[in-house]
Amino acid sequence: MNADLGLRYAQRAFTLIELLVVVALVAILMSLAAPSMQSVRTNLAISDSASSLYLSIQTAQQSALKFNRSVVVSPVIAGDWSSGWRVFVRRDTDDVYDNGVDTLLSFQEALPAFVSVDAVTNACENIVVTGSGFMRDAFNNCRVIFGSAQTKSYKHVIISKIGRARVCTSSSAAVASCSE
Repeated sequence: MNADLGLRYAQRAFTLIELLVVVALVAILMSLAAPSMQSVRTNLAISDSASSLYLSIQTAQQSALKFNRSVVVSPVIAGDWSSGWRVFVRRDTDDVYDNGVDTLLSFQEALPAFVSVDAVTNACENIVVTGSGFMRDAFNNCRVIFGSAQTKSYKHVIISKIGRARVCTSSSAAVASCSE
């Protein structure tokens, strides 16, 4: 009777070869899924970057009306939106953030290396919202384009002359790929 009981438990165990085959199959499946996971990660980072800029513009507009002062959205490094950006209430006459003078409302850190800013159109170096809630500069549809050449995924953040911001998705960094 004890011999039969021992045989039954012995048949429930996995052999080392069976375990190695399962581990090998899992490794193969994970190596096939890894490239698509990288693509998903890149697309999420692009969407996050565009959404962050869009929300920063919304914050600037609301704060400009609240404080009745100009609010600036500007890159941390002049002309380089991939370095991150600041939203601040301007307390002096320039559009440059002065620590201790201007009031910092929000800060966006630098973008991941795999997300690029492919185009900035119509002198969109600084986005300035006046105390009335409208854009200070009379440019036509300022546009910042976030993307990745690897995934061919692009998000256009478009700001109209009156200050309406929107996000457009396209498969091209070309300005014409998102209609005005």
